[in-house]
Amino acid sequence: MTSEKTDRDNASRSSDRIKLHRWRLSDSMAFELYRRSYPVEIPLGAAVLLWRPGESFPDLGKTLFVLEDTFGPSSEKYDNYKQSFSFPCFLEVKVGDEVIHLVLNIWDFKGAIDFRFRRMIERDEDLSKKTDVIAYCTEISEADFEYIVGFLLGWIEGYVNTRCEYSRPKEPFYRTVQAALTVYGYYENNFFYKHFQDHVAFEAEVAELGKKIPAKSALTLDSKQRIADAKKWIEKAKQETISF
Repeated sequence: MTSEKTDRDNASRSSDRIKLHRWRLSDSMAFELYRRSYPVEIPLGAAVLLWRPGESFPDLGKTLFVLEDTFGPSSEKYDNYKQSFSFPCFLEVKVGDEVIHLVLNIWDFKGAIDFRFRRMIERDEDLSKKTDVIAYCTEISEADFEYIVGFLLGWIEGYVNTRCEYSRPKEPFYRTVQAALTVYGYYENNFFYKHFQDHVAFEAEVAELGKKIPAKSALTLDSKQRIADAKKWIEKAKQETISF
């Protein structure tokens, strides 16, 4: 049996066995769930998919646009030196007859899309300070984990390629990833992505963009409006189900 056929057979079995429900989390909700969860080390095959999604994978500007279109505004809680957006979500994964609860953070890391999974625990224990607690999620096989990651990446890519065919952001924006000397965004009806080899050129580009368009991270709504919008998007997310 060829490796390609084995992959197809594993994917087919996974698609028959796995169902997933997702909900967008507010920052306060995410913090509470982080306290009751531990980080999960994803299998190598799934990690390779994340760091090598293929040459056709959309740039960060398009990806951020469709993630905000789906989930609402990005969280403001992330490392703004290595990252530029964050979308914490709650996942209820059904594998066969077993239900597993996970926290998933969809974010960028040094210019690449990254998924960080955390496994919920049933006992009353605060794990937020235990940085050494990292384990595999044994309830999900390596093949199933790889399928889940591959499906989510495919969903993002498919949504980007479809949505960006007929829709554009209402306002221009840019964001920076300083650790990768990268700047990306949307300006004059075009998405752009630029990587620089030195800090001087990078900082000059950021300064020039700052004269033309406001940074994406700038707050444009008062706190009450942001809370109302977040609740709206959470209710919308609760009505969505991914089955695969």
